[in-house]
Amino acid sequence: MPEVEFSYAGFHASTRSTPLHRHNGTELVYIVEGECENRIPFRDRKVAAGELLIIPPELEHRQIDLGFVRTFYVVFEAKPGVFRNDLRSIDVRSDRFIRSWMEQLVLLYQEQALDQCRLLLPALLARITRLEGSIDGTAEIPAGLAAAIRFITYHFHRELAIREIAASNGMSPSYFNALFHKHMQVSPAEYIKKLRMGHARQLLRNSRLTISEIGEQCGYRNAYYFCRIFRKVHGCTPGEYRALPRREYDVKFLAP
Repeated sequence: MPEVEFSYAGFHASTRSTPLHRHNGTELVYIVEGECENRIPFRDRKVAAGELLIIPPELEHRQIDLGFVRTFYVVFEAKPGVFRNDLRSIDVRSDRFIRSWMEQLVLLYQEQALDQCRLLLPALLARITRLEGSIDGTAEIPAGLAAAIRFITYHFHRELAIREIAASNGMSPSYFNALFHKHMQVSPAEYIKKLRMGHARQLLRNSRLTISEIGEQCGYRNAYYFCRIFRKVHGCTPGEYRALPRREYDVKFLAP
């Protein structure tokens, strides 16, 4: 499977705030004009023109427009270690390419030039990573935790016990859980499930494998259990998800 999987791109130009929603993949939001506040539980972010907001997968959020706001946005899924997907905002006004490439991704997607979107997206992510590194560097992950994440990444398709992962890196299960949550903002079990569901989505979109075969490749030996977990996460069965248009891959929630 590809290191980065493009989902879709679009633009927002309005004074109307968006409903509460979330994305299966990471979302990049470039503020072209205006100012807005993204309502995110316990982590609200206010951003203005020239800033890029990175929103992690499956994080519920709502954009509150403070007057007229215009944005470009791109949604994608990346394998662990390819791109930092923690919540943050970056001032990218000094960069000559990020705004242009975001706009080009939107225009290419409108023309359904998906192959070109897939070619441009990795360059955009590399550019963001390079710019961000020149600003303040990247957060260091402890060596033991990094090794555990690599182990999970290579073995999520089989049964994994948290005790086994922790012991293999010289940690107790309780310490490993606390350390993992501190750096990754989710529990190890939830992280494994996210990896499995992300792989399942890619296989459903890009392969002719049966639902049962996809479940096995994602660590679920029981097809019924795989379908139950998938439906709980996505609100639809794997078969229904496979039939959705690309733009509708996300799970949406109406604002109260």
